[in-house]
Amino acid sequence: MKYTASVLGAVWSLLNPVVFLAVFTFVTIVLGNNVPDYPVYLLSGLLAWNLFSVALGGGARSVVDNGSLVKKVYFPREILPLSVVGVALVDVIAGFGATVAILAALTARERTGEGQRIEIDLLSSALAALVNQASGYLEAGAVPVRLGNVHPSIEPFATYAAADGPLMICAGNDHQFAALAEAVEAPELAEDARFASNPARVEHRAALRELIEERLASAPVEAWVDRLRAAGVPAGPVNDIAAAFGLATELGLDPVDEHDGVRTVASPLGLRGTPAATRRRPPGLDEHGAEIRAWLAGSE
Repeated sequence: MKYTASVLGAVWSLLNPVVFLAVFTFVTIVLGNNVPDYPVYLLSGLLAWNLFSVALGGGARSVVDNGSLVKKVYFPREILPLSVVGVALVDVIAGFGATVAILAALTARERTGEGQRIEIDLLSSALAALVNQASGYLEAGAVPVRLGNVHPSIEPFATYAAADGPLMICAGNDHQFAALAEAVEAPELAEDARFASNPARVEHRAALRELIEERLASAPVEAWVDRLRAAGVPAGPVNDIAAAFGLATELGLDPVDEHDGVRTVASPLGLRGTPAATRRRPPGLDEHGAEIRAWLAGSE
């Protein structure tokens, strides 16, 4: 559905004097409603618009590969210069933002007796989700470079090549780094001046990666996961979706909700007193269309 900012504003100006208790939420794609008569679209889950928001919002420039791993495994850098995650995350983030805003508006209505209009746009949602990257730019003028899976300010905190695939290692402090060095049978790394502190490791991350991967090449991912976890170093494989659901099940998280023969992802909200519950399975195409149209006709 296509609207303009002035049309949405006019709708609200007509509703506001009459419907005091209503809370209306407009979720718009990319630019929001502050640009007069600029076409905006109600959130429809279109992947292209999510990608557009990621591109405009700076996310793609901070998550793409820096070339080191791409050249080694997968594609030449020139073939895949930019990439984003495979899920419409900005749409999801905007939805979470809308939920929080609705709850805040309902709380305000309890105090004032009046509803209000809520606006959520994808570009603002994308910028808010940049968290530390946005703070680095706003406070220090630092524009992120293309780092791929590397953490901008912690090392080693990235994926590394083991004998049979990528291994995620998150050694976030000097103690964990020393344990990592012991686990890969290179204790001298912790004594090397280039790697003696986190800032030094970040500065010399290319040299450190080469030395770590020389050791990791001697064993498969699973063996390193066991060895590193035993040493107190956070590490794990890069799971596909099936493995991720399997891990959640193994941990007792009950990640799948099945209702009336339809399986969906269970709610991540863990409420002890009022747990989330599925009241109805997702409908088929136009399954309740006649019921809704009859309700709309009766409300005219």
